[in-house]
Amino acid sequence: MNSKKSIISLYVREEGSALISFVIAFPVFLLMIFSIMQISLLFNAKQLINYAAYTAVRTGIVSYDSNQVDESQVLNEVKKSACVVLASISPKLRIASYDLEIDASRLDLYRAGLTENFIERFEMAKTLTLAKLETSEDDLRVEITYHCPLVVPIINAIIYKGYQLTSGSYSTSHSIKYALPISATCTLQIEKFK
Repeated sequence: MNSKKSIISLYVREEGSALISFVIAFPVFLLMIFSIMQISLLFNAKQLINYAAYTAVRTGIVSYDSNQVDESQVLNEVKKSACVVLASISPKLRIASYDLEIDASRLDLYRAGLTENFIERFEMAKTLTLAKLETSEDDLRVEITYHCPLVVPIINAIIYKGYQLTSGSYSTSHSIKYALPISATCTLQIEKFK
């Protein structure tokens, strides 16, 4: 009879239940917090990409000349304008600064008094950004695609794998392991001066 009471008391005791509840609930809670952080970073990136597209199309309109159109030069200016905006969310370039070629745009940034940190982020934004330019008779349309780095641990792999499953295979030419392409388009009317 006494042994029967001791066996029943083993099942009734609640000494370790708080620890077990914590072990079960804490990873779920942590995953939820990480998800909120990454989604808020993606929302911020989407807003900046929209602004970058607007800035890029404004730059394209200013540098667009209907008499002498050098599409590649306009596209280069458009991409440079978008990269200036997107440098704030781009990671720093991970190679030594003496390995980088100093091209004309980098030299212009040095002359403008910008910091090395901004210039490294600008260089990374150039590798993460794609720009498309379309013109019609009256309109200039710019599409900016930015491969947004997913930086929050655990969630970055989950979001990236989910994107791969829904959109098919996805590969990029940059060195970021987890990046999600986010696009924005802006169209403005070309002003013609007589």
